[in-house]
Amino acid sequence: MRSFFIDATVGALAYVVVFFLEIPLAMSKSLLPSLIGPAAFLVAGLLRGSDKGNLWAKSVGINLGNWCLMFWFLTSYDRFPTASDWRGSLGWILVTFVSTVCGIGVRRLYGFTVRRFLD
Repeated sequence: MRSFFIDATVGALAYVVVFFLEIPLAMSKSLLPSLIGPAAFLVAGLLRGSDKGNLWAKSVGINLGNWCLMFWFLTSYDRFPTASDWRGSLGWILVTFVSTVCGIGVRRLYGFTVRRFLD
């Protein structure tokens, strides 16, 4: 159970990193702002994707913090979220979930660890 809360915290921190990195780059016409989110969740999957547990459950655990913060930001305005807000959120959920699954899969496939990477 402790691992699940750590996974959710890592996902929430990845969301906060994406949120604060995309703000200065949001007005740029480059592709970089749309690549920050998948890259952050790929790294989160690499960091927390140990060999224990189901791949899909681990990815849901990492993304749970992301989804809770996203839902909170979406509903914290004084207006009710529109259908286009929900469609954009579903796209974000899909992209972050797939990139987290890829990060976990890469770590499990290649045995990626931080110690091995630094040596």
